[in-house]
Amino acid sequence: VYIVHVKGSEDVTFSAAEQWSDWYCSLLNSATEEDAANVADLRIVYSYRNVITGFCARLRQREVEAMSKLDWFLHAPSADFHSNPVAQGGFKAINKGVFVSCSAGNTGPNRGTVTNDAPWLLTVGASTTDRSFLSTVKLGDGQELDGESLSQPRDFESKMLPLVYPGHATGNENSSFCLSGSLDGVDVHGKIVVCDDGGNGKAEKDDVVKSAGGSGMIIVNSPDFAYSTLVEPHLLRTSNVPYADGLKIKAYINTTSAPTATIIFKGTVMHTPHSPAMASFSSRGPSQITPGILKPDITGPGVNILAAWTSAFEVFSGTSMSCPHLSGVAALIKKAHPDWSPAAIKSAIMTTAYATDNSRGPILDETPPGRLVRGRSWSRGPAEGHGPRTRLRPHAPRLHSLPLRPLRQQPCPSYSWRTSELLLREEHQRSRAELSFHIGQAAGDPFDAGQLHADSDQRQGAKVDVPGDG
Repeated sequence: VYIVHVKGSEDVTFSAAEQWSDWYCSLLNSATEEDAANVADLRIVYSYRNVITGFCARLRQREVEAMSKLDWFLHAPSADFHSNPVAQGGFKAINKGVFVSCSAGNTGPNRGTVTNDAPWLLTVGASTTDRSFLSTVKLGDGQELDGESLSQPRDFESKMLPLVYPGHATGNENSSFCLSGSLDGVDVHGKIVVCDDGGNGKAEKDDVVKSAGGSGMIIVNSPDFAYSTLVEPHLLRTSNVPYADGLKIKAYINTTSAPTATIIFKGTVMHTPHSPAMASFSSRGPSQITPGILKPDITGPGVNILAAWTSAFEVFSGTSMSCPHLSGVAALIKKAHPDWSPAAIKSAIMTTAYATDNSRGPILDETPPGRLVRGRSWSRGPAEGHGPRTRLRPHAPRLHSLPLRPLRQQPCPSYSWRTSELLLREEHQRSRAELSFHIGQAAGDPFDAGQLHADSDQRQGAKVDVPGDG
């Protein structure tokens, strides 16, 4: 059973549940080539119309793979663990003492897109590192906007060149993406050309702009990718800039009669501030199987990672890059503590992870709040991963630092807690999570506990009364 997420459409505005079901049946019928009546009676389990656009259906793995190539398809996590081969295989491996870590998926930033979300697996999201392949765009009005590029030419003269955005010049959406043939009739010769990401690959944009006579290129991230700049090698002098900076560049072009720009290549720069940050593409929780499962468990380096390749090397991004990092961490822990179980290793990794970046601020999300919440400005906001260690402030920050007795000691105590308040504030301000802890011995002895502040190690004593309903 799979929950199939489909793309919503402005043309699809149904009021009755039956209309939604009929539409979903038509989509599923186009993918399975079965009679529509059979699809409705035998395949569709439930039709969603409020929280998500999609349906729950009985599908084979090969049918889901075929469906993933269709335009209307977004995502299809398995709706149970019994039919999930990764969950089942991982469970058997862990029972044999084998630690299993899995990628969270690359279908973010929407909520509920996480995969490999079985509780016994270590599910790994992707975040940036403090290294940048810096290429700065300098505009004619003096603004300097940092982007990235894997190609860092040493012979490029940083002189001001005419700047053009074909999407404004032609009013054609294809021109804004620099698609093949879309620059015909547009004067880009000797100019730096601004291209929106998407529509085609970055390598194809290279070819299109170079064939049209362009001297350089600025690739502007899509709103979904926002601040996540994924580097690639380029034929032209190129800078890939975040979406917010792309808006500034376009505003400058629109308000200037003769806009100019240059690209300054600064090579590999270390100690980039506000690192790590959650990559926009990294899949988010909570689990679609049950929201009680908070995933991903942790995040690791997964953006612009130097990777082994058939040639000398390659640079890749994705949770397939971050997951091996955590596998390596698990291997080191296992070597140091060969008697530890996979669950103990997973716990050690999660409870000792940092919850702040290298600027000692909250870990930011490279998809800003404006992408997910109306009314917010385009600035990076707190990471909201719906997982214990990828959120800005977990519901129970620094639980591992509480002065509790080790569980090995007898008699075994029982602990429980709940969040009393969670405050998420604007960027560059610390968020604070206030939690009331309910802790008692196995025999039910009272215990004095207090409120734990995410920004302070101070503890205040308070008597906690546990209500009868828990």
